[in-house]
Order: sequence, then structure tokens, then C-alpha cells
Amino acid sequence: MAVGLAVAALGSAPARAQEDASLDQAVVLFQRAEQRFRQGDYETAATLLREAIALEPAPPLYFNLGRALEELGDLRGAREAYESFLELAPEHPERATVEARVVELTAAEARADAEAARAREEAEARAAAEAEAEAAREAPPLAPRSPDAAPWILAGAALVPLGVGVVFGVLFEDAVAAARAAPSQADAGPFVADAELFGGLATASFVLSGVLAVAGTVRGLIDLATLSAGDGGQASVRVGPGRLVLEGAF
Repeated sequence: MAVGLAVAALGSAPARAQEDASLDQAVVLFQRAEQRFRQGDYETAATLLREAIALEPAPPLYFNLGRALEELGDLRGAREAYESFLELAPEHPERATVEARVVELTAAEARADAEAARAREEAEARAAAEAEAEAAREAPPLAPRSPDAAPWILAGAALVPLGVGVVFGVLFEDAVAAARAAPSQADAGPFVADAELFGGLATASFVLSGVLAVAGTVRGLIDLATLSAGDGGQASVRVGPGRLVLEGAF
């Protein structure tokens, strides 16, 4: 998908429309946006394209806006721009390619949302672990007991949805590849639908696996920290990005 797509499309507008002041201004804004895009100034390019769209909501402007927003890492904005392009240009020869890109961006959005949810889970788990460890240090000595195996069983259970997620991830990639290779929009349609389904199922499986792993591991480390505190030692659990750390002095 190239930025030059918009040049031909805008240049082919009827002569009557070219005489309209708003269209002329939109063309100027597009040309400035194209120059900024080529210079790597994607933020300014996106701003100029939005101004042009406000004057003349032509499909190529939405297409190039999606390209600029992708470069900026705005996956949601890029997807919405491509969807507007598809809505305004239902017969465009690049439709199947853009539809496949929308599917990829949708899956990438879901993964980003899952990462954000996992980060929130870790922050909440860190706060809970620190509070429980502090309470354990201040509580009276507890009678000796054996570590609880349940949290580690829960953490091990995360392997099941992880394996399921990997399977659906492979199916998603195969569906995307098939959609790209399809000779026509009609042929690509079923593969696009399959990719959306498999991408959603893979994301849900990975999220479930992460939740089980974090929950089980945190609870297990809290249990170990509580055991250490009950024996007269000092222990704490720290949850950091991508890691869990048990600290103690005996």
C-alpha cells in the first residue's frame, strides 16, 4: 500500500469539482501532508489530512490518514481511517488488501488491550502482595504449616489456554495469508471472517493464560512469604513488569 495511491485518485476528480474552493484547499492540504509524510513527520501529515477530510472526505485521504496513524502507532485510529476508506470506496481494486490490514490492526489492538489489562493486573497484584506481606509481618507468629499447592496448580493450568492460543494464532496467520493471496474481494471474504474469529479466540486464550499464571504465581509467593514471616523471618513479594521477586531474611 503506497502513499501515491491518493495522488492518482485526487487527480482524477471531475473538472467541475476541481473548481470548488474547498476541494482546491483539500488538494493543497493533501500535497503538504504527502511532503510531510515523506519527510517522516507523520504527526503533521495526519493533522493536515484531517483538515483536508473536513473539507472533502475523499477515500484516498482516509487511506493516507490510516498510513500516517500506523506510523504513529495509533492502531485504533488507523483501523478507523481504513474502515472509512472501505465504506467510501466499496469497489476499489485494493479493497481486499485493505480489509486484510484492518483484520491485522484489529488483532493488534486486542493484543495491546490485553497487555494493558495485564499491566493493571500486575499493579493490583503488587499492591495486594505488599499489603498482605506487611500484614503478615505485623501479625502474631503462626503455627508452622506446609505450603499450599493450590496456587501453583492454578499457575500450571495457564499452560492449557496458552496452548489453545498458540493454535488459534497459527490459524489466524494462515487466514490472513489466504486473504492476501485471494484473487478477488469475494474470494477473500471468508478468509477475512476466519481471521477475525481466530484472532479474537487467540487473544482471549492468551489473556486467560496470563491471568491464571499471574494469579497463581502471586498467590503462591504470598503463601511462601506468609510461611517465612510466621517462622520469625522477614519476607516480601515484589511484582514487576514481567517478573515476580521473593525477598527475605532468615
